[in-house]
Parts: sequence; C-alpha cells; structure tokens
Amino acid sequence: FELIWLGLHDAKREVRELASDALKAGLQVIAPREYTLRVQWYIQTYEIAFPLLNSKDEALSHGSLLAIDRLLECRAEFLQDKYREVADQLIRMKDKGGTYKKALMDCYPRLAHFAPEPFLQNYFTILLPFLVETLKTADRGMAFIAIGEICVALQNYPERIIEFLISEYQIFSLIQVQMQQAEKGKPFCQESVSCISCIAVAIKEKTSVYLPPGLLQKVFANSPFSETLVQCLTSLVEHMPDKLQDIQSRLLQVIQALLTTKQLPFSMSSRHSSLRGWRKNEVKNVEMVLDQNSETTLALALRTLWTFNFDTHNLTQYIKDNVLPYLDDDNPLIRKEASITCLKLTLRDFDPPREDRAPLVSEVVDKLLLIGISDPEVEIRTTVLSSLTTKYDSYLAQSENLRSLFTALNDEVYEVRELAITIIGRMIVRNPAYAMPSLRKKLNELLNDLEFSGNSRSNEESARLLTILIRSSETLIKPYVETILLALMSKLGDPHPRVASNILSAIGEISMVAGETMTQHLPVLLPLLIETIQDQSSTSKREVAYRVLGQLIDSTGYAITPYNDHPKLMDILLHAIQTETIHSIRKKVIKVFGILGALDPYTYKINTLRYDGKIKNSSAQEIIDYPQGNESNEEYYPSVVFPALMRVMSDPTLSTYYVIVLQAVMIIFKKFGIFCIPYLPVLMPPILSVTRTCDVETRNFILQEMVHIVSIVKQHIKEYLDEIFAIIKEYWNTSLIRIPPLLEAIAQALGDEFKTYLPVIIPQLLEVLNSRSDSKFDAIIKVLDALKGFGFYLNDYLHLIIPAIMRLITDTHTSFKVKAEAILTIGKLSFVLDLSDFTSRICQPLIRVLESIPELREIVMETLTAFVLQLRSEFAIFIPIVNKILAKYKISHLVYEKVVVRFLKNQDFHESGIPDDVTVLLPTIFKESKNSITKMGDFFRGIVVVRKNPVDGNSLKKAWDTSQKTTKEDWVEWIRKFSIELLRESSSPALSACLKLAQVYHPIARELFNVSFLSCWTELNENYKEDLIKSLSIALDSSAISPEIVQVLLNLAEFMEHNDKTLPIDKRKLGLLAERCHAYAKALRYKELEFHESPRNPDAIEALISINNYLQLPEAARGILKYAKKTQNIDLKEFIHWYEKLNRWEDALKEYKIKEAETQTESGKLEIEVGQLKCLNALGEWDALSKLSASVWGRACSIRDEVAKKRIAHLAAAGAWNLGLWTNLEEYVKVMDEYSVEGNFFRAILAIHDIKFSKSREYISKARDLLDIELTALVGESYSRAYQPCVKLQMLCELEEVIEYKNSADNPERRRLILKMWRRRLKGCQRNVEIWQGLLGIHTLVVSPWEDMEMWVKFAGLCRKNGQIKLSQRILLKLLLGQARPTESPPKPLSSSGEFPFISLIDNHSSPDTLSPNTTTTTTTTTTTTTSQSSSFTTPPKSPSSSLRNFLSSSDFESGRKGTPRNKGNNNKRISINFSKGSFI
Repeated sequence: FELIWLGLHDAKREVRELASDALKAGLQVIAPREYTLRVQWYIQTYEIAFPLLNSKDEALSHGSLLAIDRLLECRAEFLQDKYREVADQLIRMKDKGGTYKKALMDCYPRLAHFAPEPFLQNYFTILLPFLVETLKTADRGMAFIAIGEICVALQNYPERIIEFLISEYQIFSLIQVQMQQAEKGKPFCQESVSCISCIAVAIKEKTSVYLPPGLLQKVFANSPFSETLVQCLTSLVEHMPDKLQDIQSRLLQVIQALLTTKQLPFSMSSRHSSLRGWRKNEVKNVEMVLDQNSETTLALALRTLWTFNFDTHNLTQYIKDNVLPYLDDDNPLIRKEASITCLKLTLRDFDPPREDRAPLVSEVVDKLLLIGISDPEVEIRTTVLSSLTTKYDSYLAQSENLRSLFTALNDEVYEVRELAITIIGRMIVRNPAYAMPSLRKKLNELLNDLEFSGNSRSNEESARLLTILIRSSETLIKPYVETILLALMSKLGDPHPRVASNILSAIGEISMVAGETMTQHLPVLLPLLIETIQDQSSTSKREVAYRVLGQLIDSTGYAITPYNDHPKLMDILLHAIQTETIHSIRKKVIKVFGILGALDPYTYKINTLRYDGKIKNSSAQEIIDYPQGNESNEEYYPSVVFPALMRVMSDPTLSTYYVIVLQAVMIIFKKFGIFCIPYLPVLMPPILSVTRTCDVETRNFILQEMVHIVSIVKQHIKEYLDEIFAIIKEYWNTSLIRIPPLLEAIAQALGDEFKTYLPVIIPQLLEVLNSRSDSKFDAIIKVLDALKGFGFYLNDYLHLIIPAIMRLITDTHTSFKVKAEAILTIGKLSFVLDLSDFTSRICQPLIRVLESIPELREIVMETLTAFVLQLRSEFAIFIPIVNKILAKYKISHLVYEKVVVRFLKNQDFHESGIPDDVTVLLPTIFKESKNSITKMGDFFRGIVVVRKNPVDGNSLKKAWDTSQKTTKEDWVEWIRKFSIELLRESSSPALSACLKLAQVYHPIARELFNVSFLSCWTELNENYKEDLIKSLSIALDSSAISPEIVQVLLNLAEFMEHNDKTLPIDKRKLGLLAERCHAYAKALRYKELEFHESPRNPDAIEALISINNYLQLPEAARGILKYAKKTQNIDLKEFIHWYEKLNRWEDALKEYKIKEAETQTESGKLEIEVGQLKCLNALGEWDALSKLSASVWGRACSIRDEVAKKRIAHLAAAGAWNLGLWTNLEEYVKVMDEYSVEGNFFRAILAIHDIKFSKSREYISKARDLLDIELTALVGESYSRAYQPCVKLQMLCELEEVIEYKNSADNPERRRLILKMWRRRLKGCQRNVEIWQGLLGIHTLVVSPWEDMEMWVKFAGLCRKNGQIKLSQRILLKLLLGQARPTESPPKPLSSSGEFPFISLIDNHSSPDTLSPNTTTTTTTTTTTTTSQSSSFTTPPKSPSSSLRNFLSSSDFESGRKGTPRNKGNNNKRISINFSKGSFI
C-alpha cells in the first residue's frame, strides 16, 4: 500500500489507471480479513487520497480520485461515517472534464450503490440535471451508463425514478433523440441501449407503462446487433411479458437477416426466407455490422438463438434451414456456436414429442454426429460429443450413427475417445445387437493394450477407457469380470502413479458390477489399497485408493470386518483425518469411515492389541524411554528427534525423504558423537530395513553414511553386523563402489574380531581384483583402499591377495591409475604385514614397471624404499638389479639411495625401522597410510562437547507475529512458518538438523513443535517471552483459527507444564478451549484445577460430571455427583441436568415434572420443557415428545419467539421423523441452522421422503463437511471420543444407501446386499440404545421391522439390558401385534413413499404393567385397529411367530437384567406372551 501511490500519482494517465486496478486487487485480498485489521488500510488509503482531491496537480488529484473510487467499489464500511464528506466533494467536482470525467462517472453510481437511501435523498436530484446535460455532449455514452447504474442501485425506489428520471427529465425521449440522430447518419450511442436495460431492471413491471411505443422499434432499427442489445431485450422480456411475442419475432428476424446475409450454399424455405416489411436501412445496418466484424456477430447471433427466451417457438425447422449450414463454415468459432445451438434447440425438454419431427431431428443429429467425429478442431469434436446427452439416445442408437461413433473410438485425441465410449456404453440397452459385438472387440483391445503396451501413456489411457466402459456397460462387462480382474490385478504394481491410479479406478468400477463375487479378491486387494492410501508420494493414487476402498466395501457388503482383518486400517484412517490437507481426499476418507461403519471402540482396542506394527495417530509412542524434557540436558532432544526421523524412515510412502532424513541423522551424529550410541536400537533397524527396499541411489547413500556411523560408534555396531554383511552380500554388485569403505570402517572398529568376517568377503574382493572390465576400475581402487585398511588382518590370505594385486600391476589392460594404486597398496601393506615370502613375486614385476613405465617410477621407488626398510636382508639380492636399472635410465631417488647406504653400512633404524628424515621423504606412502577412515575414528574418539546454537529472537518474533492473521488460511500458514522457524532457531543442534526435512515435509515440524518451542523458550529473554505469550493468546482468541491449530497450542501448553515451564496463560481459557475442541482429557485437567481452587462452585462440578461423561468414565461422574451431594449439601433439584449428564433420563424427567409445577415465568417454563424434550428423546417416548414439542412450538409461533423454536427444532424433528409426521418435520427443519449437522441430516431425510434424491445428497455432503471439523478435533484425543461423529458418518452413509435402495426396485440382489451390510454394521457398532435407535430408524425408511426381525429383537434385548424396560416391551408388543394381524384386510399405507416409520408404532397405549386379564383382549384389539389405521406397513408374513420365539429364547433374552433374578417379577412387572393367540400381558 505504501508503494501503490507511486503509480497512482504518476504523470501518465494510463499508469494511474493501471495502479488503481492494482489497488483494487489489494483491497480484494484484505476484504475477507477481520474488520479491525482491514479497516486500517481503508483509513490509510482514505487519509492519503481525500485531501489531495483538491490538489492543483492533475496527477495527484486524478490518482486520488481513482483511489476513492476503488474504496467505494469495495464497499469499505468505515466510509459510512465519511459518506457525506466524500459525496459532497465528488458532487463539487462534477464540472471537471477531461481526465476526470470517466473517473467521476464511475464514482457516482458507486455512491448510489454504497448508500441508496442517503444518495436518493441528498444527491439524486442534484446529479440528474448534470447527467442529462452530459447526454447532449460527446460524453453521452458515459452519462447513459451512469444513469443506468444509478437506476439499478435505486431499484427499491422505483417511484422516485419514475417521478424524476422518466417524468421530469424524459429519459426515454432523450434516448429516442439519440436514435433519430443515428437514422440521420450520426454515430449510434450503444450505451443508450444499456441504459434502457438498467431502467427496466429498476422499475420492473412498470416498464411496459412508461416505455414509449415506438422506442422498441427504433432500438431494432438503429442498434447494431451486439451483446448489449441482447442483454437489453432480455431485461425487457423479463419485465414486459406482454411484449414477448413482438420481441421474439423481431429478434428472430434480425438473427435471420444476419444468418442469411452471408452467402451460403443452401436455399432457404419459403417460410423463413421472406424479408417483407424489413426496411432498407435495417438491412443496410445489418450488412454494415457484418462487414465490420461479421464472424463475431454471426457467432453471437447463433448463441442468442439458444440463450434468449424463444420457448414459445418450435425452432427445429428453423435450425435445419438457417443454422445447420453453418456447421460447414470455415471459421471454427462459427462451427462451434452452430453446433451448440443445434444441440440446445433440436430436442428441448419442454417441446412436446411429435412423430412428424423425428425425420427432421434425425437429420440434424446425423449432421451433428458427423461434425463431432470429423471436424478438424478438437474443441468442436469434444463440444459436440459431450452435448449428446441421453435425450438423443433414441437417435444415436441407429446402426448408422453407432457405426460413426465406433469410428470416434479411434480418434487421435484421448478426450474424444473417452466421450465416444461413454455414449456407446449407453447404447447397449437400446441396440445391443449392434453395440455389444463391437464393444466386446474394443474391450479385448483395451485389455491387450494394458498387457502388452510398454508405453505408460498408452497404459494410462487404456485403463481410463476401460474404467468408463465398465461404468457405462454393466451388461457387457458381467460375463468377463474375472478376465478383466486378472488383467487389471497384474498391472497393479505399475511404477507410474497415473497408470496405477487408473488401474485402481477400473477395479473400483468393476467391483460395483461384480458385487459379492469380489469378496474372493479382497485378501489381495485390501492390503494393496491400505498400502496405497499411505503413499504420500502421489496425491492422485491416494485419492483413487480411498474411493476404490469405499466402492469395494459397498459392493461386497464387507463392512466392519476389514477393521478386524486389518487392524492397522483404523489407525491409518484416523491418522489421515488428522494430517491430510487436501479437501477432496479428506471427503473421501470421511465417506470411507461411514461405509466401513462405526466400529465398537472396545473392539478397536482389542484389534489394536493384536496388531504389533500399529500406527499411532496421536503422539507417537517412542521406541525408547528418554528423559523428561530438560533444557539443560542436550541429550533430551536427540531422544525425541531420532524416533521422529525413524518414523519417516519406516514409512515406505515417504521414500522421497529418506536421503534428507539420513542427512539429518548424520548431522546429529557428528554433533553428538558417542552420545548417539544409546540410540542405535532406534536407528539401525529402520535404516537397515530401508536399505533392502529402497532404490539403488538411496541404498548407495545409506551405505556411504553407514561408514561414518561405524567410525563413530566403533564396536557398538557388532549387534547389527550379521544383517549388514547380509546386505553387503546381497547388493555387492549394485553397490560395489560404496561397500569397500564400509568394510574398512568395520575392520578398524572391530579390531581382531573382524577376522571372523574375512572368509565371507575375501572371495568377493578377489573377484573384483581379478576383473578385467574397464567399468570396474573405480571399484578396484576402492577395494585396494579397503585392503590397506584391513592391514595385518590379511595375514592368513596373503597367498591370495598378493598375486591378485601383482596381476593388476603387470596386466597390460589395467589403467595407469589402477597400477599406481596397486603399487602403493603393496608398499603400505609392507609396513603391517610380513611380505618376505613374496619378495620375488613382488620385486620382479616392480623392477619391470620401473624399467618400462616412466610415469610410475616415483611410486615404484618409494615402494622399493619401503621394502628396504621392512624386508632388509630379504631385499638385498635385488639391490644390484635395481641399481643397474637406475644407472641405465639415469634415475635418481635420494631417499632410496640414502636408505640403501644405511642398510649396506648396517646402521640402526629408529621409530620401528623408519628414520625421522625418511618419514617426511616418503610423502605418498605415509600420507595415504593415514586415511580418512582412521582420521574420523580418531576425531570421535575424543570427548564431544555439544554446543548450543544461538537463538535469534528477532527472527522468531517475525514468525510468531499474529497482527495480520485473520483468515483460516492465514493461521494455517502462521503455524507452518512458526514451526519451521522454531527448528531453524532452535538451540539444540539435533532439532536444527531437521530443518531441511521440515521445509519439504511439514508433519515433522508439527511433531517436533513442542520440543523446538521448549528449546527456544529457555533461551529467550523476558520481553520476548511476554510478546510470544501475547501472540499465542491472540491466536487462541481468534474466531478464524481452526480447531486443529487450537489443539496444537493446547498440546503445547500441556507439554510445557509437564516440563515445569508452565506458560502464563489463563487456565480457565485453556479449559474452555479444550472443551470447545472436544479435547476432553485436557479439559478435565483444567477443570480439576478450577475445582480445587473453588470446591463449592456448581459450574465446576457440573463441568467435571459432563467431561467425565464425555470421556466415557461414568463411575467418575457418579462419584463426583455423590461427593457433591454428600459434602456440598447441594439441592439436586436445582441441577437436574446432572442427571442428564449421567444418562439418568427417567430421574431427570421426574425432576423436570416436579419443577414444572413450581415455575411461573415463561423463560423458566421454556427451560423445563426443553429439558423434558431431551429426556423424552433419549427414552424414545416419541408420542409424548411430539405432543410436548407441538405445544411449545405453537406457543413460540404465537409470540414469534424464534430463539425458542431453534432450541427445540432438532428435538421436535426427531419426534416427527420417528412418528412419520412429515408435514411437522418440514415445519421444524425450516428454522434449523443450515450449518449444523442435525439441520442437514433432517433435511436429507425430508428430501428422501419427497423423492428429491439429488437434493438429499447435497444435504448429506454438507453434513459430512461439518462433521469433518468435529471429527478432526476429537480424533486428536482418541477414537473413543471421536465415536459419536463416526456413528453420524455411518448414518449419513446409510441415508445414501436408502436412496440407492429406493432406486433399486429392479435389482433385488442389490437390495439384499444393502440389508446385509446394514446388519453387519449394526452388529459391529457399540451396543448403545441411542445409536441402535437412530440407525434402525433410518432403516425403517425402506424396510419394515418384520423384514428385519433379528435386529429389532436384538434391539429390544439391548433396551432391556440398559434398563429401558418400557421401550423393550413396546417393541416386542408391536412386533407381535404386527404378526397377528388378520391377513384378509391389509392396512392402507398413508404414503406412496414405501417408508416404514416403525418407531411411530411405539406409542403410549396402556402400559403392560397395568393390564389385567379381563382387559387383555380388548386392549389388543384396540391397539391392532389403531395400528392398522396409522401405519404404512404392508402385511407382514403370516406365521413368523416361530422366528420371534427363537430370538426371545436366545442369549439376549435368557439373561435377566443386571442384579435381577431371571424368573422373578420386579415391581409386579412381567411379560407373558401367548404365541398361539397373539395376546400380550
């Protein structure tokens, strides 16, 4: 904003206007932010611009005017107080012309839009005369636009527009004057037409009264055909329906004239070719426009035919005569518009079907199909084929058209082939005899392409086409399911992500066709899908894998069971909910949760115990025990960092980050040295495991870094040597260049123990040394280096090693570099090994090299010098020969000569045979003998002092600054940058080593957020700490911050408290935030602290009861209640909702009824009634719930209490739904929040009842999105706490399946599978009355309880076990009464929807407790009659009593209530059932 003024005040007008566009873009960016943050920029802009409006400098004044215009355009709220000031100033500037004119004409309508009423009262009548006068000048175009926009802004005041603009200033007369001037040859003002359009929008239906009769004709006569004209006519038609026919006919004449003016090779029919009554000037005008820009105008004319309202005209013949010829036009734009026009108008939905039109339509379709296949432009081909919707199927199914479509299957462009195969797939139903053979052939081609094509692009396209073919041609595919599956499954391992994704898509589609037959392939497919959904390297593969997983479960009915067969699946899905950031993938994960079903949390725990390699979705369990966080103990941070890094290494989907992880590990090793030894059990297993599975490049890097690890940890590597040597043996050939240094490091680390491994590696080393391949010369050098490091350990293998090395020296194919290295190796080995037995074997070749290769003489002489020093007398016999060669070739080597002289004079040698002056004079040998491996080992052998990194408080302050964070996206970016900056500035080298990984893989920054914060916090001074706490408080208080980030900050506060670094943030605030984010474990901690501070606080006690209840700790909740009752002397009647928290609904209902008699105020009565509704809802007392909610609703409606209606709406809706009172339900959902899960849930149910399935799916999708937020927060706590949202996801999924059930009337197999899946899910979910009640209620939308007898009887047993005896009795009663109905008079359904609101039958008839034998028959008869009249059930099976008897005798009913004898009555309550008579006592 500071720099924009340079452009706004530039000397050039064009630059100023471009700068104003940039200012507009900036204002749009800040518009979504909170008012307090964006208003400062508005004020700054205004305070700079407004004073300069009166500047004499045109650049300053005009640029400031443009800035004010942009503020008005973005509706800056603070201008409300400045409106009069700004408006007065702009009105005073109205007489300024030139550069200012356009900006002012833009500002005036925006003033009207900003505040219509003040503008109308104070400025409308002032500005109108000026604008009307401007109409008489050259700037009339801008004036017309300004007048029109002002009218649109004032459309709520049409009388004032009519009074001043139309009546007083005669605007339409002025427009007519412009038209007349155009007839005299003056330029036509197109803006006048736009003004007519805006006035029509403003005064609406009164347009027909005030529009002059001849004006419309003048518009047609003078206005060029343009977008402006069409828009004007559209507005006039909307507000002047009486002119519809006239405008349609005139516009059709104009379009016809445009289409027929251009010479085309066709003859028009007599009906449409006549231009009688068309004046010469009109035709001339059309021709003029065509001459100017004929192609664009023709395209607009064609587009107008289908965008304008011509619904009253049958245009099929018109299209054939006037549009069809343009399909052959040379201009692609015209061909495209003509194609779209034909497709839109040939078969309109509202046109009545007529047999005589069939040949005409067929001709048009034939021509369009020809264009869609043969047009040279790809865009036209795809446009035509994509527009051939199902309404054209009867024409496309003709053999000739199908033949053309099959031609398109081989189009060069994939998109065309895709559209063609989609259309042909639809034709199987209409013309199977012709379509099936060709599609069978195409299917075979696609399978062959997949199997034999080596091209990834070809495989991808074949898989996509196969997917579409499967989706659209179920009849064709069914017989070939197994063949297709085998072909697809063989390609599942394709390395190209796009190919693999499309293969998975095809499998998902074929599963929908194959149904339960896919069950046999699940053991292979599910593990693969589970692996794929963890693949972080490919977003597309993950998204497709989630979708296919849902399709597989849905098509096979295999719900719940995958959680048991694959225990890690639940953890993977929960982890995805927490970490997945891509919205489309999150939606699929959420949907998969619903399809799989809400697994009982107890079963989940059992599965977790069975699974050893489980993934932890919360704070991951560490592999080792590390000390509590302590800023003074630097060893603490590696104990956190190493496990985090190894989790990345253990994830095969994160293979792209392996190298960066190892780099971080090595940085830490080099910084901490031997202090890293305790973490070898954490590090080595994942690293060695990855070494076996990764690519060659990564493996080589790991082996390279392993050298450094071994050099640091020395003999502590022994535990892992067996696996290391197994890897060396397995990957010797592919990683040969990296293995010898590792062997050398191991040799120096182990000492004498290394000898046990030599027999394993010596054969492989010799194989390399004996190789004559040029490609292995680098490997030979590495092996020679390793042999130098082995030293005296080679003593037993000299007879193998020395000949191999000497062959390298003498072989003519060996490179110069290898020969030199071999000679040096012999020299170095001579210092540590006794080579006296090989003196002749070594010296003879060396002497020959000395004689024949001058470049190697220096190295040979140093090696011979070493031999003199080490072998002494054994070398004496070779001295004359060497001297002879030296003399012959005049070779001089002072060191050799000096050593030989000392030897011949029998002088003593010091320092193990090496004199001081000789050590320096043999640089090559002695330098190389102290190799890098040895140096590294010596370096880490000393004491390592870990030094802290300095912490830059200013850099951190910039990262934690929250002053400009307003939107959800801003906060996400804030936590990301803050997390990374904490790692960058961390005082611990272990944490800063992870910076590079965190920049490319953010989850690691999030995982290390707490410890990195701790490491920085301890180094900050008090000022920085105070500022940081202020920023964190702002973040926690922000309404835009997401629950996930709040939970991160809550975790941070808890972590710091555990490490005795409690953050100075109010505990009450943290407790409220934790409860709001459903982090109930944290909330419990803070509420306990609050309770200890104030033990008699009822709010704290209530919160503790509530939170313990949420945490599924009912004993703790009851204990708190008992404590409060006993020690605090609190009257429980004042805290009835405590009973609710403990699910003691009957007690709560009794207390509410007692309190109801004592309450007199309306507000108090409403609270009690809402509480009663909650209790009745939980108890399933739907009749009582419905009656009470109707009473409260009626009273709220009478006094217009919208708040009360919203409070009870979801409870009233539950009662209405369960009773099948759809009219009531419709009334209730109207006031429910559209952004609530309950509101969208009940709207979806209502839409299903009204057979508005697409609308229902929209509501279900909205509910899922809302549950996503809640579920993400709860998953951070545990699955148990996230269970209720998971149940809701299952309910939403089953609502979708209800829709499918209703649509599958002709597919009984699918219906059977849906029922099977529902039962499987129900058996797998938690045995909770409310959960079962809700799920069974959804099932009754399509299935009567008698069709699902098993689950309803189980539900009755569940009710009894949970103490809801009355509900259990009513269920059994209705099941029996339904079975005992007389079959001769089946009940009449109340609706045709086929729904079974069974729970509505659970009414409040006389309780079985009060029935006597004398009244049994009467009661039964009455109940049966009532049921027959009020239910929508069809007649149940005649004799299902035996099945009910079997269920009642099962374990669910054999066992009595807890603490109640099985065969004894309880308070005179007993159930007696006579199956022969159907009576109930």
